[in-house]
Amino acid sequence: LWAPGEPDTWVHKVLAKRGEFVHHIAFLSDDFGHTVEQCREAGLPIILDENSGPPNMPWLKWNFIPED
Repeated sequence: LWAPGEPDTWVHKVLAKRGEFVHHIAFLSDDFGHTVEQCREAGLPIILDENSGPPNMPWLKWNFIPED
């Protein structure tokens, strides 16, 4: 859950504009690259060509599927 602490934060502005919504859903996979490829094959629009993640955490990867 996001809750703005101050009225001028970007979180407050987004919630005021859009109302409540799901920002993201996370899941675990033993083979993230394969899971993303399965999503592509199923016709889901994957945002990033390469899975991303912080260089100091090679076990953590992400990609995005837009809401529309």
